[in-house]
Amino acid sequence: MRSLSLLLLLLLICSSLHAQVTYPVNGIPSEPKNHTAYIHANIQINYNTTIQNGVLLIRENKIIAAGADVPIPKDAVIIDLKGAWIYPSFIECFSNYGIKYPEKKSESGKGPQFLSEKPGAYHWNEAVHPETHASDYFTTDEKKAETLRSMGFGLSLSQIQDGIMRGTSTLVMCGNERENNMILKPQVSQAWSFLKGSSTQDYPSSLMGSIALIRQTLYDAQWYRQGGFKEETNLSLQALNESLILPIIFEGTDEQDVLRAKKIADEFKLNMIIKGNGAEYQIARDLQAAQAVVIIPVNFPPPYDVSNGVAAEYIPLVNLKHWELAPFNGR
Repeated sequence: MRSLSLLLLLLLICSSLHAQVTYPVNGIPSEPKNHTAYIHANIQINYNTTIQNGVLLIRENKIIAAGADVPIPKDAVIIDLKGAWIYPSFIECFSNYGIKYPEKKSESGKGPQFLSEKPGAYHWNEAVHPETHASDYFTTDEKKAETLRSMGFGLSLSQIQDGIMRGTSTLVMCGNERENNMILKPQVSQAWSFLKGSSTQDYPSSLMGSIALIRQTLYDAQWYRQGGFKEETNLSLQALNESLILPIIFEGTDEQDVLRAKKIADEFKLNMIIKGNGAEYQIARDLQAAQAVVIIPVNFPPPYDVSNGVAAEYIPLVNLKHWELAPFNGR
């Protein structure tokens, strides 16, 4: 039997119901209410559960049943997959998909800038903007969405990757419909880093300055929450306090940033997930001791070209039997 592979993205699982739309439709609205049944399918439920020759039942863009003996309604449109595979999609946990990166302001002819030039009752440092929401800037991008889908990603946790406290990220689907249908949840997590980004202010100018700015802002937020709001209005501190219930996804630039960020998280009792750079294996024992939660990027190198037998003789081979691997049970 011909081997086929079908990637059914998580779009089908998480698509919202279209009972009513809040924007005009050009043409006759089409909202099918019938079922769609994919039969004779091999369905991968999770990493260790597979349904052979199963049925996947969908209604109104939502999966309602998956199994070997799923009753098929009379109104169902039946699609025979003839042994093809259905997989759930991946979720891109660190992305700027659909978010336009802020353009860096021109610094020509300017002297030192110590205070924010952003109008309004916001933080004094432009690199700190927790009041910003990625969902406000999200636009669908079919070309990039197709690239993500081709790699198996159906959802993206998109953020504004600019600044130290970057605001909240948004969970979106990698589809080609309008933004109203693609945004699943406007605010999912906070986005932080040690990088100043496009801010033209002189401070911070070092890693130590970035750490100090984060800690001072968190202390300011505590003061504001405990009564400082009665003395002044600071929309950035207000937004930070409101979003501290969300997890923080922290962008690290090297493996030591994981431990630096984790120390801040422990000091202020924050729920933090650190995005690593792939070299975290070098400090595996430290990560285990710190109980850090880390997102590890996966970027496999291209395979060696072994078409030339002479050149293949020079490819080094590693004998794993001679490696001494320390046990590591960290997350």
